Amino acid sequence: MDLTPAVPAVTAAPPSTTLARAFVLRFGFAYSVLFMIRVVPGAVYAFDWLDKLIDSGVHPIVSWVAQSMFGITQELAWGGGSGDKTLDWIWLVCCLVLALIASLAWLAIDRRRAHDATIRAALRVFLRYSVAYTMLFYGITKLFTLQFSTPTGGRLLQSYGESSPMGLLWTFMGASPAYEFFSGAAETVGSLLLLSRRTATLGALVLGVVLVNVVMMNFCYDVPVKINSAHYLVMCVYLIGPNIAALLRFLVLGQPAQPF
Repeated sequence: MDLTPAVPAVTAAPPSTTLARAFVLRFGFAYSVLFMIRVVPGAVYAFDWLDKLIDSGVHPIVSWVAQSMFGITQELAWGGGSGDKTLDWIWLVCCLVLALIASLAWLAIDRRRAHDATIRAALRVFLRYSVAYTMLFYGITKLFTLQFSTPTGGRLLQSYGESSPMGLLWTFMGASPAYEFFSGAAETVGSLLLLSRRTATLGALVLGVVLVNVVMMNFCYDVPVKINSAHYLVMCVYLIGPNIAALLRFLVLGQPAQPF
């Protein structure tokens, strides 16, 4: 009679997510890093040198894609205050393609998908600090009423019909320093709340409300920051995502919700 204790068979831990969700997670991570790498350094003038260094590497890629894939032969506009130039739209295409390649290669290397929880946590941290860093710059600028200047005499003498949609919005915002300060306070508070893990959901909610208004103004008044502002809004929605069910139960159904 064999009294040797049976040793249970050791099996590999099952993947934590499905293949499709693992792909979306890695794609979102790669795309977010590629997109924000051009945004974050340019948000603060102290890092203007880093912004120029990154653009010097991005520009040849975008120019090659513009000529090879879209047949654009003229020199693309670079720099300036607009974030919705042809170059920026083509860079979005590059980000999508590069993120697709990176995520497929990532899945091929990490077939067990044993680190999805770590990747998800790292993505949340990256988005929290990236959005907070960028929106904090806009918020502080508004707190000191620097983004929208007070209408000059020449601007006030200009007829309403001669105003561009963006010029009209800038005049509207600059005419009330108190409203500009209020807008900046909301952006600053939301950004600071994002910096702490405990208050990140509240910060994403505050910035989400603010950014819905900002995105609508950018699209409706043709302000050339549509790409960036829309991305920030999507990032805030993603940060709120894990807690949406609990928030709906508490706010809509009036039911108790588990702590986040």
